[in-house]
Amino acid sequence: MVKELQVYYKDPPFALTKPLADEEKDYVLDVVMKREYAIGNIVNTEAGIGTDDRWKAKAFGLRYDDYTRLTLFGNLNNVNEDRTPGTDGDWSPEKQPRGLLTTKQAGLNLNMNNSKKTLSLDQSTLLEWSDDKTTLQQHSETFAPEGNILGGKISARRMKNFKLTDKTKFDVMLGKSHLSTEHYLTFTDGESTSTSADSTYRTSLINTDRYMSRTDNRNLFGNGSLGWYVICNNFYRLGINTNYSFGSQSRDRSHRLRDIRYMNTGTVDGSNDYRDNSSRRYRFNISFSQTYRFSSRVSMNYQISYEQRGEGQNCDYYHLYQYGGQFENNLVLPSTTDSLQAAMDWNNSYDYFTIGRGVSNNLSISYLWKNTSLHLSAKYTYTHDRIRYHNASLDTVARRSYGSWNPNISVEHKWKNNKFNVHYYAINTPPDFARLMPMNNNTNTLDIRINNPNLRSQLRNSVKMELDIRPGDMKPTWWMKYELITLSHAWGNRVNYDTTTGGYTSIADNVDGNWNTVLSFGMNGPIDKKKRWRYDVSANAGYIHSVDFNTAYDGADNELSRVNTFIPATTWKLNYRIGNFLVGAVAKFSGNFSHEEVYGQRDMNVHENQFGLNTQYTIPVVKLTIGTDINLYSQNGYESAAMNTKDWVWNAVVSRSLFKGGILAKVEMYDILHELSARSYSVNAQSRVETYYNSIPYYMMFSLGYKFAKSPKK
Repeated sequence: MVKELQVYYKDPPFALTKPLADEEKDYVLDVVMKREYAIGNIVNTEAGIGTDDRWKAKAFGLRYDDYTRLTLFGNLNNVNEDRTPGTDGDWSPEKQPRGLLTTKQAGLNLNMNNSKKTLSLDQSTLLEWSDDKTTLQQHSETFAPEGNILGGKISARRMKNFKLTDKTKFDVMLGKSHLSTEHYLTFTDGESTSTSADSTYRTSLINTDRYMSRTDNRNLFGNGSLGWYVICNNFYRLGINTNYSFGSQSRDRSHRLRDIRYMNTGTVDGSNDYRDNSSRRYRFNISFSQTYRFSSRVSMNYQISYEQRGEGQNCDYYHLYQYGGQFENNLVLPSTTDSLQAAMDWNNSYDYFTIGRGVSNNLSISYLWKNTSLHLSAKYTYTHDRIRYHNASLDTVARRSYGSWNPNISVEHKWKNNKFNVHYYAINTPPDFARLMPMNNNTNTLDIRINNPNLRSQLRNSVKMELDIRPGDMKPTWWMKYELITLSHAWGNRVNYDTTTGGYTSIADNVDGNWNTVLSFGMNGPIDKKKRWRYDVSANAGYIHSVDFNTAYDGADNELSRVNTFIPATTWKLNYRIGNFLVGAVAKFSGNFSHEEVYGQRDMNVHENQFGLNTQYTIPVVKLTIGTDINLYSQNGYESAAMNTKDWVWNAVVSRSLFKGGILAKVEMYDILHELSARSYSVNAQSRVETYYNSIPYYMMFSLGYKFAKSPKK
């Protein structure tokens, strides 16, 4: 009934209404209907119950006519909703959703157009309740010239969250002018509890860190745009656009109990800490643009814009042990405000508010010759920031001014159904003003963080190339992509390690030499003339040159660490289909091969493989559809032996339509062999981390689905 669901990032249809680049992206759920269901009323429901207390229920209703579409839907399940087992066996431990997730959703979407398509309204609202339970085991290795430092961690977290999302989009065409507005609002309210046990060791255990915490937060965020342009004549177009965004974290509280034991000294450091934090921010931008079309080939656009933004935070931190010590064993706050204030940690409490104002000038030129287009633009922004900052040792108003260039060049060539394009851009990003204020955060004695007033802006340069060949008929379709990114004055971390306590002290600093590149290739198409056999092959090779500061011991100077990582990956798929029978095979390989240039003792060779088969067949006489897939996942090269495994993951589904297709009965079996797992791996110039997560256990589920469709009266 519903052919496919697509989730994608949606830019507004006109450049004038593009949202602010650094805010949250707007993701859109697009329902693509099969042709026979393009109009009318549709109801689609499904409910299932399974072993291990698994369940799901969902409903979808659609009322559609020539000008209006109203959609209502609901979804309740505790089977990690975004899991997609089956056809490809894409259940690799690296991608498998982590933890146990229970989700409850309800939403609506209203879309309206007039007969001339000059006016449109799109309104959607989503309510979501989630309950996420995640446990993990983690092994880490921090690189240091005098000997690497090892760490272990076991933790469990439960997070409950409510989220309301509302989106409104309105467009109207009036002759040669166009008005477009879009607004997005989200509200979240959640709480979480967690426990953790950490340890640091080299040749012997150095410290243990056990803690439990409870947090609750409430956030409101919104953004939007209003754009208008008018085509005055074939030569000139005028446009005005405004963007805005705002955010408020009215509640961000955390209460933490911690017990740290230092093995070298035999001492114990316990703490009972409470943080009450709130923040707010806003951003407003207005721009005027003029487009001159000199000929069918050449056009020029000039845009001037003004932007103002504000951001502030108020953080109150309390050491409750300072108030008589009676709150050591539980997460209970003092009963009076005066008692709480008596435990205030003034050295780690602060508040600030930053206001920034900037003016941008952007000049762009476009040239089109036959099937080739060239676009050049240069943007210069001058910004003045002012911050009011207050903590125990500082009460000041500071200012800074800076300018930045953002060039952008793109070339595209098209011929027949093929295209080739090259794109270059550069972005200069200054550090947050608050990060430049003198601050020594020692709320965690094992992880002390110091601000660096001399931290500079970082510059990112990017080059992208894409080639897409679509010859049609029996010839293969293939594509190729290449990207190179360089970072100048990247934000690194100078870390110093205390050999007695096992604690770290870090300060941000600039470092040069970071870059990464990736080359991708893909090809797909039919093998035989009847197109029963199809193949799909893709491969990519990534290379990361990571530069950061080595971890130094006991106040020594930090040397530079350079780690080169080669990341190859390839996927091969082969499918055969005839009538109601289909069968497919898949093979995948991914690797992570790292080498440290100076010491050579940090080399790693991690690789993962997948080999799988899947098949589906509908038995004609009994009209019973049987589908199954089985995959072997193997992991090798991890430091932890528990992560070097071979896992067989087998799934199956049996279904049958009843009552002329109105009812669908289905039995699903997931992870029949009980070997599904979830893990992740990361490495950079300072450390490597291996993490093993819990995942949803094996279960079998029986479900019934109902579908109804009726065309409206003509």
